[in-house]
Amino acid sequence: MVPQTKEEKIKGLCDSWVNATQLPGGGFAIGAASEQHRLHRNGITFHELNYSEIQAACTGLSRVLLFKGLNTVIDLDHRLFWAWAGEMLLSPRSTFFSNTESELRQLFETCIRAALAGITRPPQSKEDWERQREISELVEFNTRQLVLNAHLVLAYLAFPLLEGLLKKLCCNYVDYSGNVINPFDVPTAGGGIRNYMPNDPRKGKCSSLRDLMFLLYQTVADQDLRPRIDEMRNIFNSLDNTIDPFEQLYSWRNQSLHGQTGFPTIGGTLVNLAVLIAFNQIRADYEHRRNDVWSNMQRDIETFKFTGHRSPWSYYPPF
Repeated sequence: MVPQTKEEKIKGLCDSWVNATQLPGGGFAIGAASEQHRLHRNGITFHELNYSEIQAACTGLSRVLLFKGLNTVIDLDHRLFWAWAGEMLLSPRSTFFSNTESELRQLFETCIRAALAGITRPPQSKEDWERQREISELVEFNTRQLVLNAHLVLAYLAFPLLEGLLKKLCCNYVDYSGNVINPFDVPTAGGGIRNYMPNDPRKGKCSSLRDLMFLLYQTVADQDLRPRIDEMRNIFNSLDNTIDPFEQLYSWRNQSLHGQTGFPTIGGTLVNLAVLIAFNQIRADYEHRRNDVWSNMQRDIETFKFTGHRSPWSYYPPF
């Protein structure tokens, strides 16, 4: 029997978790049968994964994050993953964002902080639990309420984050203001073609999240990214196969902007999509960057042990 690769193990664990939660009459339930399949319980450590493995974790964790009815199940696995993504993409050692992209970088930082807000180390004893409760009660009231609603905040911020990231990657076709630089076309919902043209009063601007996703997927994405986006599209299709996944993103954004729904449950999925796209941009030297980040992090951890103060640019580990 051929030994299972770590990438296969990650995918298998996520599939097993989903299968273990399914109820015969529909719906899902979480318990011992499902929790035994969590990645962190099975020796998966994000800072040790190579590029293909971390991307498998991204799509796998998206599968176990979002269910029909927009129910979401956020676990320590997700927060460990988001913290590692923050460390790789946003720490002072990262060069993913240029000096002229400070606003987009700050938006990404805020999304990751919102995704991690309120996390605490799993208590090892009754004394640990009581200490964490005492610390929580010392937090200023409004701050505490904001943390409790952090994933609603994340859902609203993740849309402009994804839009900004798409414009960053598609910069040969559209700038950050949405102005079209070079012509491109995308399919319409009705099966036609929508053309974008520079300096055209009607076709010269693009700020549609749906159309930007099609631009990335059809024109800009390389042979590594496109099948990974297909995996995410399949996840969205599992929620509703009557609408194109990119159209679904567009629909979610419009409904949330017009106050029809806040969709606090989809923020994590949108962040995963953003991370998937961003990691693809550093894949050529992902392992080198990973080793450099981890080496610097170990020094930061040792400093924290002596001073008790954590760097404001630190993300991983999340507690």
